[in-house]
Amino acid sequence: MMGRMIDNGILKSYLDDNCSANEYPICQYKDSLPADSRAFLWAPNSPVQQQGWGQSGPEYREILLGIFTSPKPLLKFMYTSATASVSQLFQNDIGSGLESTWYAKPSSPPYAAVADFYPHEMNQYLQSRQNENLWGQGLGFSKQNTLNYFLLVVSVFIISLGLGLKENRALISNNLKVTAVLLLSGVVINAAVTASLANVYDRLQSRISWVIVLIALLILIQLGKRLHHNTVKLF
Repeated sequence: MMGRMIDNGILKSYLDDNCSANEYPICQYKDSLPADSRAFLWAPNSPVQQQGWGQSGPEYREILLGIFTSPKPLLKFMYTSATASVSQLFQNDIGSGLESTWYAKPSSPPYAAVADFYPHEMNQYLQSRQNENLWGQGLGFSKQNTLNYFLLVVSVFIISLGLGLKENRALISNNLKVTAVLLLSGVVINAAVTASLANVYDRLQSRISWVIVLIALLILIQLGKRLHHNTVKLF
């Protein structure tokens, strides 16, 4: 949560307003806070790394409580959460987070873990496709993403026609209508929760957006069966 408060700019403004009245240890870093939550969590010179995870816990909880019980930062949090939630809905790239040049840097958590516990596999780790090995064989997802976004757009169109038009809606069972509403609500809630409490990352939304395609398929199947049944009855 403290990392999220750095991403949305709330932590800096809150510390500026409250450090004079509260001697938070993190106040000494308020003018040199990391640029984003990833650096805040993992950079060696970040406040959380300098203070220690265990030691900073009570202080951070007190600051977060202050943020959520003060009108000014709370309103800013609500606003940034709303805009981030909308943005998160459209972040659906497949393969997000699987490839990054950051993984090959000693400051990254995967690098440190491999170096500490599996040093004999460091060469293999650095030559993996996730780290863009010597042959430039990075992990490419452009074709998959083109297909993914095409299916999502078509699925949204099918769902809109299936549930939006009265004639089509009459051919869809109540069970499917309820299921569609629940699943679509889940997609929106996932975007709101992850964008508000974590980060706006494709991998946090693409893991659930496939249900949009599932709903469209179920609607097509049911409409097809009902139309076929009505046609047979007609003749």
